[in-house]
Amino acid sequence: MQSSPTYLKLCNDLALKGCFTNIKGDRRVARGFADLGYEEFLLLNEKKLVSLYTGTITELPEAHKAFFITVPTIEDIIDQILGLGFTIEPLAFANQRTWSLSIKRDMIHIMVQDKEIGILFAKALFEVL
Repeated sequence: MQSSPTYLKLCNDLALKGCFTNIKGDRRVARGFADLGYEEFLLLNEKKLVSLYTGTITELPEAHKAFFITVPTIEDIIDQILGLGFTIEPLAFANQRTWSLSIKRDMIHIMVQDKEIGILFAKALFEVL
């Protein structure tokens, strides 16, 4: 299943803040294109990509790795949030459509809401960075 364009944009924003910048095999990665948005791939090994849009397998030249971002799993994001010393409160589901997430550390309390759970956690991590 492909990630939403909104999630991929948040992944790019997280990469700009220094998160999930290590491109390695057996991970999802994405590349942004100025007028087309993002294309998502599965990195088969250090040198081969398969497009999740077209299924095409291509080589990944070393010089092109700088243009790709890692697409983290929710577990990756949770590990990052916990690694920053935050606790994650139980999720709430409001109006059968919107998730709410609250994270805390010391006197910092961050609450985010979204319809998509991946975006919810990515927004929370972005807020703490």
